[in-house]
Amino acid sequence: MALAAGGLILLAAGLLAGRTAWQQQPAAEPELVEAKTEAPEPSPAMVQQSAVPANARPVAPDVVAIPEVEPETLVRIAPRAPLSPFAKPLPPPTPDHSRIYRPLAEAAGRILGQGLMVEIAGLDIVEPDELCLDPEGIEWPCGMRARTAFRGLLRGRAVSCDIPPDFEGSEITAGCTLGKLDLGEWIVANGWAKAVQEGPYKEYEEAARDAEKGIFGPSPMPLPILTEVPNFMDER
Repeated sequence: MALAAGGLILLAAGLLAGRTAWQQQPAAEPELVEAKTEAPEPSPAMVQQSAVPANARPVAPDVVAIPEVEPETLVRIAPRAPLSPFAKPLPPPTPDHSRIYRPLAEAAGRILGQGLMVEIAGLDIVEPDELCLDPEGIEWPCGMRARTAFRGLLRGRAVSCDIPPDFEGSEITAGCTLGKLDLGEWIVANGWAKAVQEGPYKEYEEAARDAEKGIFGPSPMPLPILTEVPNFMDER
């Protein structure tokens, strides 16, 4: 028993001594291998794939060869019919001149819009540069005031006019309405135009003359002229 115990002790001491010596040994430095930066030489197969011949040879010329065609013999034929009626092109839209959007009043009774100039039928239009004399003999720009009043009525709203659907001109005289309001009647009734002889608005002109409306009335009162500009920032 004593011999066995002594042998184990010696074996353990030998193992500890060997472990200590192995730990104290310096680690071997890894060998530095210089990497080769040179590209590998191309193989014959790669050179054969990358080479492009100057003149390509058609494959199977008896089957898929390009036919020899002279350009002078080519003739353009008419296009084929559509496969279904849904593929037909839509007809060009028919212009609708019966409704003028965003009209511009050039004068009281003359509007511009959508490439048309429409003069309302039954009116003797007062031009914007025309001047009028009131009962007291004062001259005032009645044409400009008439145009301003007409513009205030329209305010860019769409106007419906009696224009034929096949009309192709750029100027026409026709009756126009704003909603259910007859524009010619409104203009003459407010005195901003005269009615033509044998027209539908003659009685409205007589009523406007009697009431001294529009161009048949007195000159508008002039705005006051400020001789001194007030100081609105003065807190006193």
